[in-house]
Amino acid sequence: NILAWDSLSKDYHAKPGEMKAPFSFSLTNVSSKPIVIYDTSTSCDCTVAHLPSNPWTIPSGGSGKIEASINLSNKVGIVTNSVVVYTSKGNRRLYVKAFAAESK
Repeated sequence: NILAWDSLSKDYHAKPGEMKAPFSFSLTNVSSKPIVIYDTSTSCDCTVAHLPSNPWTIPSGGSGKIEASINLSNKVGIVTNSVVVYTSKGNRRLYVKAFAAESK
């Protein structure tokens, strides 16, 4: 594995009325060469992911974060989506799960 991730799956428990579930995935390039992250895609339009730059080159030993969020507007219960990270050394699927509380 060329990228070491803090986790491949993240959960978020939203408070009643909260409209956005934020997620942050930390990664480190553990290979001896730079890795390029070209882009991300999500499994639903309600989920977005942001790279620090596009494309994003991570030097050997370098680290950073990919931020993602789920729009919880009109959602109640468990919302599970994925973020695919496209790199110069293959792709990685990350999972985000939000527990959306009912508004009071």
